[in-house]
Amino acid sequence: LVVTEPPSERALNNDQVMTPPSMRVFQTEAIACGFAQSDFCFITPSGPIPEDASTDSRINTYMDTQRDDFLQEFTPLAERSKLIVYLGKWAGRPVVGRAIKITEVRGQIHEHANLPAPVLPLLSAGSILRRPEDADIFKTDFKLAELFKRGGGTMDGYAETRLQGKYRWCLDLGEEIDFDNPPKAMALDVEWIGDGSRE
Repeated sequence: LVVTEPPSERALNNDQVMTPPSMRVFQTEAIACGFAQSDFCFITPSGPIPEDASTDSRINTYMDTQRDDFLQEFTPLAERSKLIVYLGKWAGRPVVGRAIKITEVRGQIHEHANLPAPVLPLLSAGSILRRPEDADIFKTDFKLAELFKRGGGTMDGYAETRLQGKYRWCLDLGEEIDFDNPPKAMALDVEWIGDGSRE
């Protein structure tokens, strides 16, 4: 389920959820990640943002007035979805019920207690058109949806797709590394249950 930015007046009048250039940005990544058109269902969080809503505060107020109507359409779709993707902060606000900073939440799939499916926040396709330097971020984040699909559409399967290479648990790196002939590079994932001595 893909929640888009509020559409422009022109897109809405043409029965489109986003402008054709924005849709091409989305479709390019979807195709590159092996998705078909039938893999997606699109929903807009509201109608076009009113012209007098020229500040974030006014847009937030407008979006909040639209949330109940959005949830009536969104909830049954979300309950049948394996993954909820929202495109940008204005799409994310009605999904999670609060203002979000897309630059802080993008780049990972989140589980929310009040949502029936995991959530993948992406930069909006429109923002990629405005800031082409962010296209690589959009591509990399979209690949998380590909990994989720490859993992069977579950968080457990998704976690398995991310573990590639030689992984093993160890309690002492001295058992794993020859300090006289150390590797040129090593990746570590550390889990720490501390006694407070490292604070």
